[in-house]
Amino acid sequence: MDSKLYWVSWALLRSSAPRTLTWFSRGRWVHHTGGGTPARGASCWPRTQAASKTRGSGAGVTVRSKALAKPSSLSPAGGIPPNLDISIFYRGKLFHHEEVGSSRCLLAYQTVDPAIPLDLTWLVQFPSPASLADQKQRRFTEELLQNTGLLLEQRDNKIYAQRLKKCKVFWALSRQLDVGNLSPKLLCRDQETEIFDFKEFCTELRDFRDYRRERSPDFTIFLCFGQRFSKAKPKESKLILVKLVPKFCEYWYEHVLREGASSLNSGSLSLQLSDSFSLFELIEQYNMQLD
Repeated sequence: MDSKLYWVSWALLRSSAPRTLTWFSRGRWVHHTGGGTPARGASCWPRTQAASKTRGSGAGVTVRSKALAKPSSLSPAGGIPPNLDISIFYRGKLFHHEEVGSSRCLLAYQTVDPAIPLDLTWLVQFPSPASLADQKQRRFTEELLQNTGLLLEQRDNKIYAQRLKKCKVFWALSRQLDVGNLSPKLLCRDQETEIFDFKEFCTELRDFRDYRRERSPDFTIFLCFGQRFSKAKPKESKLILVKLVPKFCEYWYEHVLREGASSLNSGSLSLQLSDSFSLFELIEQYNMQLD
């Protein structure tokens, strides 16, 4: 049964309990409806996703990544698999790391909240700041988290972000922060904002491979909750910082670097991609790696 592309498991409970529906793809759980509400301390909902690990001392770091060279996930036919690495930092310290495998996910602190969409497919929960040693930092972080809610969605070869609650969210690409090129980018409440374009990434990657561009394309996105990015203070000083890395982009960037180094060593171009590769070609070859 696991070899089937899709199969569905129904759990018909007693009349007093809700009906549950679980979807599987190639033997892997991909969606669940019905059932209860996640526990307050849970870092991701549903809990049937990969078990978390804790490392380090003091405040544990919740990790839900799967050391993948070739990430796998359910995606629309011919579309970009929606694998997204999400890391949550409190004042520069990593508190949570998770790989999301859904085209829609919500970042929130409270699991029972009217702002959470009913058709949500993946919830990433901010960890509690209770273990922070600094009392003032802990209090301010908690106040911000109580008003935090952000919806991320990947569609039409782009990533969109929508702020759902009162806590303001500012965003920037990593290189903009490194060079101090800061123009305020505020996510408006209840309005979708495009924060990444995969087609633009593809064009820049092709130019980088063909030596028409000195720097590699930037595909790391930072979100700052409750504070603006500033030239005076590094991003690591922010109370709540979230880093997003599309695994599709990471895979092809590393592929181009490997193939480029190989061609330099051998004296001949050995890329499997065509000279004028397109986003469609990247998607096609990427999905072939997942089969």
